[in-house]
Amino acid sequence: MNCRDCNVVLVAAGDDLNQFLDTGLCIPCALRYRYCPFCGQFLLRGTMRNDQCRPCFRENPCLADYGTRVDTSTLERGVRYFGTEIETEVKDPSEENVKAKLREIDDLMGDAVIMKRDSSLQNGIEIVTIPMTLPKQYITWEKFLTKRPKGLISWDSPRCGQHIHVSRDALTEEIIAKAVCFVNSLSNKKFIYVVSGRKDNSYAKFKAKEIETAYRNSERHEAINLCNDKTVEFRMFKGTLKKESVFKNLEFVDALLDFVSQDGLTLNQALGRAGFMRFVKHQNKWPHLMAFIMCRWFGKETELSKQAGWKPFKNCSAKNELSLTFEE
Repeated sequence: MNCRDCNVVLVAAGDDLNQFLDTGLCIPCALRYRYCPFCGQFLLRGTMRNDQCRPCFRENPCLADYGTRVDTSTLERGVRYFGTEIETEVKDPSEENVKAKLREIDDLMGDAVIMKRDSSLQNGIEIVTIPMTLPKQYITWEKFLTKRPKGLISWDSPRCGQHIHVSRDALTEEIIAKAVCFVNSLSNKKFIYVVSGRKDNSYAKFKAKEIETAYRNSERHEAINLCNDKTVEFRMFKGTLKKESVFKNLEFVDALLDFVSQDGLTLNQALGRAGFMRFVKHQNKWPHLMAFIMCRWFGKETELSKQAGWKPFKNCSAKNELSLTFEE
């Protein structure tokens, strides 16, 4: 008997070494499927909504459990994929309104996301994308954020953040260590606060790092979480539903990883804020990040910063991080 998906030979019936119950699938393939808890259909996770079949979800939409994970089994190794989590809260917490919001999110984003519950939120919906390249992240969020459902908040809640996952197998330990050191460097603290939109908090702690050990940690609630097997998670960003700010955050992560990946870059150079900003400017790949830096760090407006509604102020002139101000 062969697996009906990948055609690998299954062991004899009754032996569970590589056969998953009576599905006709080997265990790796079976892990890509789920039973709908309402109607019992056995379906590919990518065709489901929040681990429900599509018809059941549309009839009675529910949030997926916090522990629900996106399917990464078909990803190409070595490619820099991004997964974005945006935490939101619903102003009207009535059951029918929350269901309506879930349907609206499904209409706009479809199988590009799952919608999860999170105990740190009040009446919350955590919107989590499947892994995708940066250009596809732009397309996915552009569609949602230009027509986002009314009554969702993120920036205005102290509990909401934007977390960005990057595929770990596309990064070396040295790249991870340099990125972690840059974000946690005391000399960069003010700059990171401005870019991320918030200061130290219990969800994303900043801690001094040593380059020799910075590629690993055991604390999930750090600015960069390294506890996941398959991803590196940037947790420091404040939650936002402003399209330009979501793009700016994605671009910061991409730009930082490119910056610290340069051949021959010493540790001191990798920690240099000025060098990073020159790199962003010269590469000309991250327009939202560059416009934000010019506006919020140097106080110079650009056409894109005006479009985003970012008000210019010179946070770089603040005496210390305690005097920083934050606006979406």
